[in-house]
Amino acid sequence: MTNRRAAGRMHLNGRSRAFTIVDLLVVLLIVCLVSSVVISGPLGHARETAYRVKCGSNLRQIGQAMMLYANENKGNYPRTIYKAGEPVTQYTGVDCKNPFEGDGRPKNNDVTAALFLLVRTQDISAVNFICPSTDAEVYTFGGGDHTAQDVSNFPSDQNLSYSFINPYPDAAAVTQGYRVNATVGAEVAIAADMNPGKFGDSDVTPATGPKNEMAPAALMRKANSLNHRADGENVLFGDGHVEFQQNPFCGVRRDNIYTVAGSKDGSKTTSETIAGSPVWQGDSVLLPGATWNPHKRTPEQEEVEETKAMQREITDAFKRMDTTTPEFQAMKQAIEAKLAEQGGKLAAPPLAAPGAVAAVTPPVVAAPAPSHEGSSGATMLLIGIAIGVATSLLAGGMVFVMMKNQKRAA
Repeated sequence: MTNRRAAGRMHLNGRSRAFTIVDLLVVLLIVCLVSSVVISGPLGHARETAYRVKCGSNLRQIGQAMMLYANENKGNYPRTIYKAGEPVTQYTGVDCKNPFEGDGRPKNNDVTAALFLLVRTQDISAVNFICPSTDAEVYTFGGGDHTAQDVSNFPSDQNLSYSFINPYPDAAAVTQGYRVNATVGAEVAIAADMNPGKFGDSDVTPATGPKNEMAPAALMRKANSLNHRADGENVLFGDGHVEFQQNPFCGVRRDNIYTVAGSKDGSKTTSETIAGSPVWQGDSVLLPGATWNPHKRTPEQEEVEETKAMQREITDAFKRMDTTTPEFQAMKQAIEAKLAEQGGKLAAPPLAAPGAVAAVTPPVVAAPAPSHEGSSGATMLLIGIAIGVATSLLAGGMVFVMMKNQKRAA
């Protein structure tokens, strides 16, 4: 009994030991990592889905902060100095410490200064104003020990990912019943992913963009926010709920939330005016508009960088592993065989001297080609194969360890 137990342990004299549960867990970790690299295309879509969820959470928290602000300000949503009839402005008076007075204060009707009041007065972070799908950077208020009380506005849309309902209507809109306060209807869009305006190839107006909610998908993409690469936008509505919409015609009576309506009764849902006063009670006009591309890399470049990052993780995992046991070598060969079936190429790690912990060359998996819309069936097949491999290895490994333990007990 004693001899059998001694033979099942690794000693410094080079005798082999049994495959332990720790080895099993590490091997399964590597299987998951390698499978992730092989199917990085589908994982890219999963990542974007997760980002959309986080983005929606940001907007939901902004909506809650607006309600708290309204509760403290007689039901009114935030806005700075308001002059009816004057044009809407944005990103002015950044370095002023008081947004309501002084020569350097934000200009009249500044829509981004109105949104920044939430950062100054409510318990909400500047992090919540950045969509995680973008490369926008969190505003640090000038750096150092500065806080939100030292500034009065966002400096640009490189520090702001969302557009806000225009709180500065002209006299005609007020006459039509337009209000920006806690009484807005449940279907009114209050905020959303950044209005793309006419930046780059975007056009939210009917000039070269969609003329109504029945426009073809290609035109709708021109009017969708750049935050999610024109696939759609998260939208915060008057009742506080957030939905991901595939086109901007999602307001009251299918109103285009990124333009001024074309009629005072809402029958014409869009016009060629982007930055202007609303014209009727249910007209959502979300501002500011985009002035830059919030993505510094293409989707293909992001996939390549993530593949490299995963390979670095695999390298680190292998460096911490003892690969000299026969059980590990058998498991490795099984992984190689499965990866070969999936089209991956796994480099075999060099064998170390008995009893040594190897400095292992990590698996090198060929980077996948960029995914396309038509490849969903193939990618789903790869996902199924990867899950099957991991599950089979987990079950088999657990049975193997249990059998080993039973033999030891005997």
